[in-house]
Amino acid sequence: MIDPVSTLIAIVALVFSVASFWLSRDMTIKQMRSSTFSEIMSRLFAINQLEVEKPVLFEQLYSDFDEIEEGKDKIALMNYVFMVFNLYLEIHTQYEKYKLFDEEQMKAWETRIANDLTNRRFLRGYWKSEIVLYPNEYTQSFQLFITKIVERAELIDNTRSQANFRKTLA
Repeated sequence: MIDPVSTLIAIVALVFSVASFWLSRDMTIKQMRSSTFSEIMSRLFAINQLEVEKPVLFEQLYSDFDEIEEGKDKIALMNYVFMVFNLYLEIHTQYEKYKLFDEEQMKAWETRIANDLTNRRFLRGYWKSEIVLYPNEYTQSFQLFITKIVERAELIDNTRSQANFRKTLA
């Protein structure tokens, strides 16, 4: 015969265990999100610090990729941009694969990436070169994500160029 007191104790223990699991799961997810965000922000700060330390070099990011002569400056810029795109990859992966960013956070990151790619033509040229030379270095999902942003950035850049040309004619 089943002891009702033992059954009740087992049910209460099970309910307590499930509740504890959900609370610890939520806390773990929050800690992971916080840690990931802090790590990404630290990397972003370190990358931006390079620009502050050598502003003349990084002004070239606003030039076309092909306009920069081969040499130490272009190599330095390419290494910098490699770090930038790997940061973008980390952000995309954390959102896409691990779901550690919500929609609002990802929209903010996408806006920042779009601003970088719109205003810094060197990044767009680097990306186009990179996916031709090393097509397997980045996931297909990430390639599509960045390529769409690059296409929008080029459209914006072309529209700006046309508007400036019209002002020159006026």
